[in-house]
Amino acid sequence: MNDKAFWIRSLVYVVVTVFISTAISEEFFRFNLGSFKIDDMATEYKIGYALLKIGIAIGYLRWVEFDWVSIVSIILMGLFVRYLKGPFTMGIVGPAIALHLKDSLIYVKKN
Repeated sequence: MNDKAFWIRSLVYVVVTVFISTAISEEFFRFNLGSFKIDDMATEYKIGYALLKIGIAIGYLRWVEFDWVSIVSIILMGLFVRYLKGPFTMGIVGPAIALHLKDSLIYVKKN
């Protein structure tokens, strides 16, 4: 995959996930449920939200043409980042960028 397509698809993924989080937050506010925080959600809503975000992440990773081993690894990394209270989206996009740029990130000087 060329660089331009990868960056556009990555940007679309980030925008979609931010839109979903914003839309859910607005629904919480509209129904007087307070501000949107995953920690404050009921368990069934947490599971649904997590499955939605994981499904979108898998779709994104397939869209940028990664193999299944890489997809599972990146999803596990994203879940670990989320476990540490970090943003799941960045836990997906960061490793995806690193994997896409893997040949240009490491420079070994040859004698």
